[in-house]
Amino acid sequence: QAVDRDKSSATLKRDKATIGLAVNGADPEQASCYFEVENLEQLREDLIMKGSSPSEMRMDQYGGNKYRVFFDKEPYGVCFCFGTKLP
Repeated sequence: QAVDRDKSSATLKRDKATIGLAVNGADPEQASCYFEVENLEQLREDLIMKGSSPSEMRMDQYGGNKYRVFFDKEPYGVCFCFGTKLP
C-alpha cells in the first residue's frame, strides 16, 4: 500500500515492512535501490543459493553513518544495495 507519494518519491508499506522509493536520475543504467536488512549475511547466502552473484561485503559511509553493505545487480539492470547501519 502506498502510504505517501509525490512527483519523485513514494513510501510503500506491507505488514511490518516499509520501503521508500525515489527518482534520483534519468539514466536507467544508474537505477538502484537500497534496502536496510536485519540479517545481511543470511540474505547474501540466500541470494547465492538462488543463483545470484552478489558482491563481497564492504563498509560504506553515507550521511555521517557507517553501513555494512553488498550489491546485487538484476539482469534487467537495476542494482540493489542491501545494508545494515552500524552503531
